[in-house]
Amino acid sequence: MKKTRLPKGLKQKIDRKRHWRSIRHAKTHHAERLVRRKKKVQRAKRETWTKEVKAPPNINLYTSRDHTRTVSFLKALRLAISRSSKVRICFRDTKSISAAAGLLFVAELDRLVTHYPDTKLSCIRPPRRHDSRYGNETYIVESVLNRIGFFKLIGKPERDVPSYANVDCWQHSQGTVAEGSIAGSLINQVNDRLPPVAKRRLYRGAIEAISNCVDHAYPTIRPDGLEIDDRRWWMFVGINLNDLVVVVCDLGVGIPTTIPQKHSKASINAVLNFLNIKGNNDSDLIHASTYLSKSRTQQKHRGKGGKDIMGLLDHYVKANLSIYSNKGCFRGSNKTTKSGKVHPWAVKDEQKLSIQGTVIEWSVPIKELAA
Repeated sequence: MKKTRLPKGLKQKIDRKRHWRSIRHAKTHHAERLVRRKKKVQRAKRETWTKEVKAPPNINLYTSRDHTRTVSFLKALRLAISRSSKVRICFRDTKSISAAAGLLFVAELDRLVTHYPDTKLSCIRPPRRHDSRYGNETYIVESVLNRIGFFKLIGKPERDVPSYANVDCWQHSQGTVAEGSIAGSLINQVNDRLPPVAKRRLYRGAIEAISNCVDHAYPTIRPDGLEIDDRRWWMFVGINLNDLVVVVCDLGVGIPTTIPQKHSKASINAVLNFLNIKGNNDSDLIHASTYLSKSRTQQKHRGKGGKDIMGLLDHYVKANLSIYSNKGCFRGSNKTTKSGKVHPWAVKDEQKLSIQGTVIEWSVPIKELAA
């Protein structure tokens, strides 16, 4: 059968329709493909979504700026772990971790990991740093994280990084009761050659501080919105730059909250007047607590933790004491005048944010302990 030939104009018209129909179909198919790809990416993101919490450059409590950044980081960590299924902690910008802040950080993390075991944790490890003078590579921050048990808490392997004397010196522990054997063994691990008198004084101060954490820090649940009842304490002991350092931490309601509950208003005002303190902020109440001796447990041998802590300054001229509790910070030391007289010296700071707990740090020169 002979094939009929279409008129030239009609054929061109049909070809044009076919051409534009193919373009329309191609665009629709392409748009549909893009929509499918976008949905696939979004679904993958939902399945692997991770909340990232960025650590500050300096994790410490010694300066106001770093104090605010550190406390904000810990708050963000609490919110992320309590509300997310996957959390990543980023140490990309972290350059240093101090003893007091490092203990507070590991205590917070330990508390959260214990009560939110289903939350998966990961981290971006801190990068190696280069010594500005000699150009040597250092892994000091990752070494600190290894030492304080960070990677064990999040279930990640520790890398083999160089050891550093000012990191490996630390021993740590935690508990829920004031067991003397724990603090005593830690002090013995640091230096078995300490004089017996020095050991007794340090031992008593450490035990009373721990006792205060257990007996006085937890009259109510910590007001951070998580409703976690965790009545533990955490402790570091180490020799750093020829100083014996003992750091104790609790995550209770804080000294400024417990002082009005443990002592009458008249007693507090009497101490404030004696110290010539006109305010009653957190720092003032911490200062007053070192002169108050009544215990919430009403036991005669308890409640003297503040006096035992200050007793270190009486026995050792070059000792230093720092107490961080909620927004307050109290630092005690001794000053020697030109005539040779020694008198106590105190510095107080009121910070913007609350650490929602207490960190007590002693520092005593080894030479003075051995004298």
